[in-house]
Amino acid sequence: RTLMSFLNNLSIGKKINGGFGSAVLLLVIIAAVVVMSLFSVNGSFVEFRRLAFSANDVGQVQANMLQTSLGVKDFIISGTDESIDRVRKSAQETVRLADAALKQEDDPARRKVIESVQKKVNAYAAAFETVTTLQGKRVAVMKTMTTVGPTIEKSLIDIMAGAYEGGNVNAAYFAGLALRDVLLGRLHANRYLVENSEKAFERASEALDSFSESSLIMMTNFEKPEHQELGEKAIAAAEKYQSALIDVFKATSGRNDVIKNTLDKNGPDVIKSIEMFKNEVVKREVAIGEQSQTAVQAAVSNAILVSAIAVIFAIAAAFLIGRSITGPVQSLTQAMRRLADKEMDIEIPATDYKDEVGNMARAVL
Repeated sequence: RTLMSFLNNLSIGKKINGGFGSAVLLLVIIAAVVVMSLFSVNGSFVEFRRLAFSANDVGQVQANMLQTSLGVKDFIISGTDESIDRVRKSAQETVRLADAALKQEDDPARRKVIESVQKKVNAYAAAFETVTTLQGKRVAVMKTMTTVGPTIEKSLIDIMAGAYEGGNVNAAYFAGLALRDVLLGRLHANRYLVENSEKAFERASEALDSFSESSLIMMTNFEKPEHQELGEKAIAAAEKYQSALIDVFKATSGRNDVIKNTLDKNGPDVIKSIEMFKNEVVKREVAIGEQSQTAVQAAVSNAILVSAIAVIFAIAAAFLIGRSITGPVQSLTQAMRRLADKEMDIEIPATDYKDEVGNMARAVL
């Protein structure tokens, strides 16, 4: 009743404008609810997109790290310059990708992981350069051994042949013992170069030490100056060979130490860290997906609820506004008909209304 009294005091234009205004307001409310929900979902999609980029960036780092590790294995087996170039290019690309991934990441926790990966990748690349340097020294010293070894054998063989022809059996015999030690030393040295076995190195060193002793005895049994000269040449070459063997051992040990403690450690660590990083990203993406789905469902539900309320309100408003206009008009029309039939004692309705219908009713009085 109070609402109808309020409406009766409004002009028809205000009633109609109020009805349209209410409808527009309800549409604005519906749009606001939908927009707010979409903004919430949009934030989730932005984060999801950022996570996808992060996963892709570190995935490229991981792929290049795997390629670099395989290249290192190939280098260890072949030792060619081509394999070195491939590893360097791959390592440089891995470093570049790690730097790019770090620049793109803004989450503190994920940045910390990428920084750790970046340090290990840089250490891996530096370690490989150390390995190539040591490998280069190893190869250079091996060439010395390859050259010197036959020189020792030739000198001892010439001594044996000359001593035998000259009837110096003792010199030939001890030269043979010395040659045996050299051959054993070279045999175990070659085995060490192939197997990198410390036992083979020790046996090679023992054989060469034995040569040092047998060669001294050999030298005391020479009768000819040329045999003395060949013996001194063999001893000097053997000392050079043994020194080269020690250098090879140091270079090989250093190389293997870097491979074991840096390359074989950092490579798998990088791959494992990135795998864990991607797993965390996937978990977060799943959570965002569930949140987005919930937000979308909530947005749809809210939009339906607000729309239903708006429809109910619009129907009620249309009904009340229409009733506030048509009801008095119908009553006034009936009264005017009765007046036209000469019924002068009737009560004119709606004379207290403040709208156009009230004006019409008061004009009849």
